Amino acid sequence: ELRNAGSYGISLSLAVLASGRFNQGQYDQAARDFSESLEEARRADHAYSIAVAMSGLGRSLLALSQPDAARNHLIEARERFDELTIAPGIVDCTVFLGVAERDLGDPHAAARHLFAALTETGIHWSDDADLWTLQFAASVIPDRAAAAVLVGAVTAGYDRSDMEQPAFVMGELGAVRRRLEFELEAEELARHIRTGERRSRAEAVDIGRASLTEYIADDRTSDDQVT
Repeated sequence: ELRNAGSYGISLSLAVLASGRFNQGQYDQAARDFSESLEEARRADHAYSIAVAMSGLGRSLLALSQPDAARNHLIEARERFDELTIAPGIVDCTVFLGVAERDLGDPHAAARHLFAALTETGIHWSDDADLWTLQFAASVIPDRAAAAVLVGAVTAGYDRSDMEQPAFVMGELGAVRRRLEFELEAEELARHIRTGERRSRAEAVDIGRASLTEYIADDRTSDDQVT
């Protein structure tokens, strides 16, 4: 029985199991498994295992609509990955912190996290995580045309990928697309999505960065006007 072994190896095994459940949309079970993984990691006092379990638990709580609790776990996990100089862990936590801040009602904080995650692309656990960041950016930026272009680029990227995307990611993509269907005329939405489908990943990243930069700058300008 894995849970009786009490070592960092058992913690990492539980984290792998939990990750699979998270990817399949089994968020309650994933949260329980990540919690047990964290308990084992702390028992072994293994810094890397603690960071992995905290990060996974944060993602699971986010999927369970508990962004405040998720944010706390993701912040500490990112700090721990930073101490260990584990770049993919740092970036992964930053991406999902963006989603947590969005769900907590602070889209500008979300934009800052997502922009940070796009500053150095390709540093992820998953080869497609830059696409995840772009679709989360589409859910934050107010420019609906740019958001639709990003959705088109991300959808095309997933179609070209050999990987199956996590249930959470695909659920989020569906939510963004439904919002755009409500906010844009059907012909306009289809045109922007087709535009996105023709963009390379590098071009889509440039669009995402530019859109986030503009949104962040608008927030700073507003702050300056208030003060």
